Amino acid sequence: MFQIPFTPIKLGKREEREPLSPVDRNIHSQSSMKKGRFLDFTESSTLESMGPPPATPRKNKSPFTSPTARPHRQPHTTVSPFKTLVDTVSTTSAISIGNSKLSLSPCGKGTFSNVYEVEDNKDIVVKAFHGENTGFNQKLLETYLENIMNNYESITKAGLPVGLIINLSSLMTDRCIVQQCIPDEIEIGSKDQLEQIKPFFRISIQNQIVMDLQPQNFRVKDGNVYLIDFVEEVKLHKYTPEKVELFNKKAIEMWFDAFIAKGETKDDAIEILVDLTGYSKDLICDIDAIRTHDMEISPFFIKRN
Repeated sequence: MFQIPFTPIKLGKREEREPLSPVDRNIHSQSSMKKGRFLDFTESSTLESMGPPPATPRKNKSPFTSPTARPHRQPHTTVSPFKTLVDTVSTTSAISIGNSKLSLSPCGKGTFSNVYEVEDNKDIVVKAFHGENTGFNQKLLETYLENIMNNYESITKAGLPVGLIINLSSLMTDRCIVQQCIPDEIEIGSKDQLEQIKPFFRISIQNQIVMDLQPQNFRVKDGNVYLIDFVEEVKLHKYTPEKVELFNKKAIEMWFDAFIAKGETKDDAIEILVDLTGYSKDLICDIDAIRTHDMEISPFFIKRN
């Protein structure tokens, strides 16, 4: 058997190479032929005995895709396609949850989700994420659902009244929130309702629970006030005093605007907020939107009187 001649690489001390195996010799032969150098094998039986090089397995091609098309990315099995759900509602006005098919009609839109009434059951509403303000990606929305569950459980364990999430145990697989319907808006000037809202601020501060306590997130049923919205964007381990204060300050700004729109003066609105939230007057007055507010009486109040 003839061996392929070679020139050893010099690395200080001359080294001898081991003879090439038949397979390596065939590969070297093919490479040399491509470069215009031909090897002289006088024993043709050597190559014949080696046989052809192993064929590279070809992937099955779909008759529906172009050879140059990018491969289709399969969806993750645990992903909750909320965008598809919202699109489905907009085109069919119905969704399937478990074994039930619900006919829906839109009744509200929040920062993160659309709210739908259930035509055959006025005791519940359905919330589905739209992703319009935060961008839409699967992991983000799954995180939102987990955060909602944690926030909901933290608040209910503290004994505060909320709009019940009916499908809490199957929230991730249902891909939406089915919640108790609390029908009526709060009355900003109602002392009884404000008294019921006080514990939310107190417990938020004392127990370090992040809550979204803006006026529109409270609803009334049979004279009782309930919190109906839960925090999507904050993870449970980030419930810190700083984060709690940040959310409560945002809520205070919204309450301040509501009191001014209702006809309260700036000073009176601040006094109500001190009593409502338990925060000091200095802290409330230092909130940017309140500190820079230069109207003693709102235009609504002037017009009314």
